[in-house]
Order: sequence, then C-alpha cells, then structure tokens
Amino acid sequence: MSKARNLSLLSAVEAGATTDQTKADLNAIGVSGGRKNLIINGGMTISQRGDFTASAAAANGSFYVDRFKAVLSAVAGDKQHTTVTIGGVTKRAFKITATSAAIGTVQIKQGVELSGIEVGETYTISCWMKSNHADARLRNNYIGGTSSDSPTSHTGGGAWEKITWTVDSTSTTADILVYATIYDGANVAIAVGDYIEITDLQMEKGSVATDFEHRSFGEELALCQRYYEQTANLTGVSGGITLMAFNTANGVQGLHFDVRKRAAPTVVLYGRSGVANSISYITTGGVVTGCAAQTINADGCHYISVGATLSAGGGYELHYSADAEL
Repeated sequence: MSKARNLSLLSAVEAGATTDQTKADLNAIGVSGGRKNLIINGGMTISQRGDFTASAAAANGSFYVDRFKAVLSAVAGDKQHTTVTIGGVTKRAFKITATSAAIGTVQIKQGVELSGIEVGETYTISCWMKSNHADARLRNNYIGGTSSDSPTSHTGGGAWEKITWTVDSTSTTADILVYATIYDGANVAIAVGDYIEITDLQMEKGSVATDFEHRSFGEELALCQRYYEQTANLTGVSGGITLMAFNTANGVQGLHFDVRKRAAPTVVLYGRSGVANSISYITTGGVVTGCAAQTINADGCHYISVGATLSAGGGYELHYSADAEL
C-alpha cells in the first residue's frame, strides 16, 4: 500500500487534534522520525551474561538480561529470563520473584544517560507487566528532578497488563533510572512468591504510548555493548583472543572492544577455567593468576600484566568482560 493511500488511516488530525495524537497516528502507519525508545533492550532479547531460562538466585544490584539489574531490598529473590505470550505474540520477558518475606521492594531497573533527556519535554513510559502484587508499578528517578511513581499500578491479579505513565521533564540532575517495581512510595509487605515480570519497556517523547519499537538483534546488541560486552563464553578455549609474553611479567596483547564504551569500563580477564583475573597457557592450558588489563579507556586496553611468571615468547589465551553499566 502506498504512503498516499495510507494517509487515509489517520484517525484524528483534523482541527483540535494534538501534536502527540498526530505523532501517534503517523507511528501507526509507519511514518517515523527516527528511533524513539530511550530504553535499551526493552524487549529483553539480548542476554550476554547468560540466558537464565531456569529460575535461579539473584544477587541484589546485579545485571542479568542486558541493561537490566535486579534490586532486592530486605528480601531475597530469583531471576528468570522467560518466554511469554501476550495477545498471541511470543515475547521474551524478565522476571524477579521473592524467595523470602519482609517489608521491602522487588525491582527491575535500567539507567538512561542524562544526555538523552531534554528538559521541558514530556515523556511517556510504558510496558507490559505481570504481577501478583497490587503495588507493582513503574517508577523513575530524576526525570522530573525527583523520584516518582506511576499513578497506575498493576491490579495484582497475575495477568498481563499494559502500564503507561506520562511525566514532564522539569529538571534533570543525574542519569535517569527507570524501574518496574513492587513499591508504593515506601517499602511494602513482600511475601514469598511475590513477583514482577515485564517486557516491551519503552520511554519516548510525547504524551502518547505508541507501539513498542522493535530494533534488529544486531542493532540492539551494539547498543547493549556500549555498556557491557564479554567474549562469547568466559570459560574454555578463547576462540582467538591470544597474546604472546614479551617477557616474564607482561603480555604483548591489548584488547580492542567490539563497541566503544560510554566510559572506561571495569575489565576482568578469565582463563580457560573461568577463574577471574587469570589467563591460560595455550600449550598446557595451565592457569596464570593475578592478571589485569592495563591503561584502560573506552576503546580497549594497552596490555596485560600478570602476577606470576610467564614463559617469555610463550602463547597465552584469555576471555574478558568489560563493564561500563550505569
């Protein structure tokens, strides 16, 4: 169908229609002014750290599905990278479930860089949410200069519900944090088995929640890698990341990251065994400990130093992770 014929599908651009209504109508027929979703990996498709399809213990403040971390206040919890069906469509989602009871919070959080937020603009945050707790809702820090919670919460009935929330960016004092949370302005009673699960998280300019923006897997991966990347696996044969020892204390190989990081990251090296701060001797597979990346910047590192004696001229291999998360 041509663009000219598609224009007949506009719903309300006559006199009196708002700018945001018009934008929503244009979005509905595929007329786009560029990328709109400030949330990265909102469809939960990228998970470099592991797939986490089986429910397992989550550590408070740790990242799991890319760009999303679990926040557990006063309670313990499990994380799970789930596959769900909403309206007949299969999606990936991220779920946190409490495994202990207390007055606390259960949250899924992503940081959005301050440079992406414009003061004086209106933003709409939306997602599909599922929970068995009536205090499950959306929350942000600093979009309006302070922290605030969405006025609409999940009903707590355990069904998928679309949650939308419009906020005005009156001031910005720090990088933005966007949450899906069990919280109500204060900690609430959390029981064992209480959970929050989300997918299609979006934050966009305007007062209308438009359809979720689907980016290609490659584009989404590159956006995620600006904050975190790792070699395909952190154990086993490295698959090509090798260095030669130019003396007994240093390796003559630096690292060049796949994607430039937002800031100099924390780099951790791994040998074949998956032990942190180690590399492996290619000939024997033996582990050399006390290893570290040196002169790290947003693009990579200069060389590798070690805390044990290397075989001068010998070949070594490694895996790495580079973390510049907010």
